[in-house]
Amino acid sequence: MKTLKIVHNIFTVAALLVAMYIGGGIEATRSDIAWSYIIFFIVVVLLAIRFIYEDKKQNKDSL
Repeated sequence: MKTLKIVHNIFTVAALLVAMYIGGGIEATRSDIAWSYIIFFIVVVLLAIRFIYEDKKQNKDSL
């Protein structure tokens, strides 16, 4: 599980940096901004799934 957390954290940082790079700047097109939002929402969904999984695991361990 620790390896999964490390990989997920690295992916999250990389995805957010890519989203900021694609969506940033004066010359960004609507397509660039849309892809930036899509990447951001995917990262948010993955983080939510991870937190739900960890919460369920913690509740299971406490029983």
